Amino acid sequence: MKDEALKIRVSKPEKQAFERAAEISGEGVSSWARRILRTAAIKELNEIGEKAAFMVTPSTTNKDEKT
Repeated sequence: MKDEALKIRVSKPEKQAFERAAEISGEGVSSWARRILRTAAIKELNEIGEKAAFMVTPSTTNKDEKT
């Protein structure tokens, strides 16, 4: 679920480049930036032996288990 917002400030040339890259990839700027940021986060965190919080699957409970 995407219920959080991330606002960043960029220069005009950066914004133009991001918009163009998103256009080339066939994505909106938000989707493009999210994909790029997720990829970068995974890489950076993997380098120090950590997993990105969005990559960790919540533990599931055994449905046959009685409480």
